[in-house]
Amino acid sequence: MPTNWPAFISTLEPRAATTGPATDAELSRVEKVVGTAFPSDLRELFLQTNGILDDGYGPVLTLSAFRSAPFVDGRGVAKPAPFPAHNYSVEQYTLLQRKLWRDDAGVSHDTFVVIGTDIGGNPYGFFPAPSGAVCIQSIAHDDGSADPAIYTLEQYLRYYFAECPWFTKKAP
Repeated sequence: MPTNWPAFISTLEPRAATTGPATDAELSRVEKVVGTAFPSDLRELFLQTNGILDDGYGPVLTLSAFRSAPFVDGRGVAKPAPFPAHNYSVEQYTLLQRKLWRDDAGVSHDTFVVIGTDIGGNPYGFFPAPSGAVCIQSIAHDDGSADPAIYTLEQYLRYYFAECPWFTKKAP
């Protein structure tokens, strides 16, 4: 498992943007709002960078819509405002998506925590695991059906930047 998450992200995709770290207080507040303690590797990531985005979407959303530092890519270039392209955060998107699944699809995923999205709005996240390990999967935003693929945090980030059909490498 990487010990320096921003450096690891930069090796996967130099144009991916990270921001300043979250605080323990921010993490605790969001965990309370979503009703789930974050696995240790995800907590470690957030304490190093409060989000990882590419092209305004991203594999790891910020904890809340408010952040104290701008997003900067692996080359140190600050992203222009407005960035990201949306104001979704882990907190907001988790609560919104749980409601949409319940109201529109009749599916209950009330313990699922959204940590990121693909460009189509499909959330990636985790259900609490007794082991405390993060096991990330995608659940369709419209009907609540789950993708059977499950990833560790490192596998998920590698997948997102190397294999996802919606993420295409662009010339620098």
